[in-house]
Amino acid sequence: MSSDAVTLTLNAVANVTHRALTGSGAEGLQLEQAAASIVEAEADGIRTVGLGYLPTYCEHLRCGKIDGKAAPSHGQTAGAAIVSRARNGFAHAAFAEAAEDFHALARQQGVAALSIVNSYSAGVLGWFVERSARAGLVCLGFASSSAVMAPHGGKRAFFGTNPMAYAVPREAGHPPLVADMATSQVAYVTVMAHAARGEAIPPGWGLDRHGQPATDPNAVLDGGSMAR
Repeated sequence: MSSDAVTLTLNAVANVTHRALTGSGAEGLQLEQAAASIVEAEADGIRTVGLGYLPTYCEHLRCGKIDGKAAPSHGQTAGAAIVSRARNGFAHAAFAEAAEDFHALARQQGVAALSIVNSYSAGVLGWFVERSARAGLVCLGFASSSAVMAPHGGKRAFFGTNPMAYAVPREAGHPPLVADMATSQVAYVTVMAHAARGEAIPPGWGLDRHGQPATDPNAVLDGGSMAR
């Protein structure tokens, strides 16, 4: 740890996050749920999508990529299916707005699916499934991904990382069992974080545009691909 490092309590993280998001235009459910996701990511030690991603959230709120005032809505589209319309807001707010009906439908039907459309990036996918597990339900979660992985032996990114997560409730007094993963060696944002800090990445994390192993994160981000 560097000599100028600062240690923050989770309350301080929450305060900084609320102030930054509010100043960037987030309010209501968008503010509440995005802030909660950042605080929980920090609590879990996933800093690439905790405070490390807060400047990106703020930048995208300010430029209009995220609608910080969006009012998500949802509706049942089939016997056991619900679609939540994020309206270009955070996926977290869209999930929170639909969660009660989603969980009720799962209990009624025995199984249910919730699809969130027109949302910003989900960040930690485990954040969503953990909430369903805390409601007493087994939950699987999946997220879409841009092409960032080349096929075996290939040079050009073709596959997404197919992020997936699951959570299982446990007996009273114990937190849910949560697993959150990508099919690449590490998450794409981890390589981005190394690039931002000017740090090399370990061999095996990514390939350059020629399909060769790379330790320069910028070589992976600039036309390269993630390693499987």
